[in-house]
Amino acid sequence: MNIILIPIFGFIGAAVTTVIAELVNGIWSFVLLRRHNPLVIILRLLPKILISAGIMVAVIILIPGFNVIIRICIGAAIYFIALTLLGGIERSELRGFKDIFRVGAA
Repeated sequence: MNIILIPIFGFIGAAVTTVIAELVNGIWSFVLLRRHNPLVIILRLLPKILISAGIMVAVIILIPGFNVIIRICIGAAIYFIALTLLGGIERSELRGFKDIFRVGAA
């Protein structure tokens, strides 16, 4: 799509291509997620995910003077902490993260 749309529409074509690709990716990811997790689990987690994302956005807005990379790192950390505190990440998943980082550090 980029080969066709960018020469004709420039950066607007690139933006449209990106949105379409992300939409297809999101739909496909949801289909695959539903195969392994019932819709009830997904809907139960959705409020926790949205609240965590809202907290992350609020924090990022409150620190406008920082470099973009630093803001992204802070935002990711805030999102992870908020999601953990809200119960969106289970203890077994946290242990899995710990095991991954322990193996990676060795």
